[in-house]
Amino acid sequence: MIHKIFIWTSPLPLLIFWLVTLYARQFEGWGRGAAGILLLGPILLSFIMGAMGIVLIVQARKQKTPVANLSLSTGMAAALFLYFLAKGIVLELISSFG
Repeated sequence: MIHKIFIWTSPLPLLIFWLVTLYARQFEGWGRGAAGILLLGPILLSFIMGAMGIVLIVQARKQKTPVANLSLSTGMAAALFLYFLAKGIVLELISSFG
């Protein structure tokens, strides 16, 4: 049951991030920077759902049930966090060697 709920809610971090981005775009200057802090919520939710998805995959593997849908859902849920993690690493490497 929890697997189906997770699969259906896995697009939530991306959807919430998109909605918050639309909201933040209506501001200009310092207001946009102040509204930018709202973007941390979907990124944190993406991290939490990605970690929860990994736990669910491990449980499903122990029970010998198929994990393809669960793996894709975990990837979708964690995509936002992984994107910003990779972007941060690339920017750090560029500033270190550039």
